[in-house]
Amino acid sequence: MSKPNHQEWRIEHLGYEIKVTSWFNWSGKLGGELLIDGHLLDKIEIDQVDDDNFDSVVELFNPEKPILKALEVSEQIQNIEVFNGGALTRKISIMCNGENIYQDRLNPIDRLAIRLMKKMYAKK
Repeated sequence: MSKPNHQEWRIEHLGYEIKVTSWFNWSGKLGGELLIDGHLLDKIEIDQVDDDNFDSVVELFNPEKPILKALEVSEQIQNIEVFNGGALTRKISIMCNGENIYQDRLNPIDRLAIRLMKKMYAKK
């Protein structure tokens, strides 16, 4: 399957290459992967946004909840989590062992959207 609108982030941390991918198409398919040193640790793939999975898709925009994660990766990496953060473009942050090791630069609209999403999810 082709992955249109593909975006990729790569960082080095503790001697590991951490790679996060994201893609979507305009008919409702989307996905993402978390890889370390080329090994797939977590994946999300939604074939079609519809009434049955709408709530779980909306949860992907919860800034407090990781969209991808892995536990007990190595002695040095107990956990790694990827969070969604962009309003109009895809942006992520990566937490490793509770430490923010990467974050895309957020503009004022992104920060406002994150604040609004946090309030919305706090009310649930």
